[in-house]
Amino acid sequence: MTTSVAYRSPLVVPSPQMVPTPEGASGVTLDCRPYAAQIQQAIASRRPVSLADTERFLVEAEMLFHALPEPLRRAVIELKSGLSRYPFLILKGLPTEQSLPPTPLDSRRPRMERFMVGEWLSAAIAKALGEPFGLVQQNEGELIQHNSPVKLHETAQSGESSKTELLFHTDGSFLPLTPDYNVISCLRPDPAREAVTSFTSLEDLLAELSPKHRELLSQPRFLADGVEYDYDEVNERGNRTHHVPLLRGTAEQPYIFYDQDIHRAVDAEAAEALRALDAALEAKAIHVKLEAGDVALFDNRRCMHKRSPFHANYDGKDRWCLLTYVSSSALEATRERRAAGRRRVLDIPANL
Repeated sequence: MTTSVAYRSPLVVPSPQMVPTPEGASGVTLDCRPYAAQIQQAIASRRPVSLADTERFLVEAEMLFHALPEPLRRAVIELKSGLSRYPFLILKGLPTEQSLPPTPLDSRRPRMERFMVGEWLSAAIAKALGEPFGLVQQNEGELIQHNSPVKLHETAQSGESSKTELLFHTDGSFLPLTPDYNVISCLRPDPAREAVTSFTSLEDLLAELSPKHRELLSQPRFLADGVEYDYDEVNERGNRTHHVPLLRGTAEQPYIFYDQDIHRAVDAEAAEALRALDAALEAKAIHVKLEAGDVALFDNRRCMHKRSPFHANYDGKDRWCLLTYVSSSALEATRERRAAGRRRVLDIPANL
C-alpha cells in the first residue's frame, strides 16, 4: 500500500445556489460555507498518514474534528447528546475534492494514494460520535464504505441500487450490534438531482401513533422475512424465526429497529400497528437532496431513512456517497465478533 501525504491541494466550496432547504422543517441543516477557509486549513494541517494505518488515520481524524469551527462541532455534539430537535443533521457545503475521480462502477474505493477530503470529514465526524466500524458482509469490511450505483444491483434494496426506492429502514435492524450513528457524505450527486433522502424522527412517529399501536410495536409480534441485501447467506448463518419488537428501550428512551423490506407482522393486530407506523413514516418525513460537500449524520436508533429512485448512466458521473457506521459504546465489547486481525471490522451473522 502506498503511503499518502497530508492533503494540501485546493478544495472546492459549493456555491450558494447549491444549498437547498429541506422540505418541512427548520433546524435540520447547518450551512458550513462561511467556515470554508478554516476547514480547508484544518484538513491541510493533518500529519501524513499511510492508507494502511487505520488507527493513525482515525487519531488524525479525531484531531481534525477538534480543529473544525465551533458551530459545526457544537451541532454534532448536540445531536450526539440528544439535545437537537431532530436526531439527524445535514451539514451543507463542506469542502470537496477539486478533481474528483470518476464515480466507481463497482461501489468500491478507487485507487488513490491519499485519503480523500470526504473520507477525512466522514472520519472526523464519526470519531466525534463514537467509534467507526465496518462489517465483513458489506464492501468487504471497508471502514468508510463507498456507495455508488451498480448495474447488476439497480433494483436491490441496497445502497448500490438506483431504479428502485430504498425503503424506510434502520441500518442493521436484524443484527445484534446495529450502528448507533450513520454518517453519509455526498461526494457527487446524481446529475439530474432526482435522488431524495428522507428522514423521519422517532419522536414524531410516536406522536402520531396511538397508545395501543405503540404497545403492540413494543411486543415481539414481528419477524424478519429475509434480511438485508448483503446477508443473503443467512440460511446458513442466521435464524429468522425469532419474534421481535420493533420499538425497544424504555418509555423515556425508546429506540426503533425496523426495515420495511424485511419485517412482517405475525398477527392481525400487529399488522394494523405496522400499517399505522408506515403511514406515520410518510406523513412526518423530512426530505433533502444531498449535494457535493453535504454530510448527513443521524442517530440510527432514533430515526428512519429512505432514498428515492434516480437515473444512473454508469458513465463515471453518477451519484457517489460515503457511508460510515459508528458505535457509541459497544465496539470494545465485541472482541469475539471481530474479523481476524482487523480490530474495527466485525463479522456478525444475522440472528433474526
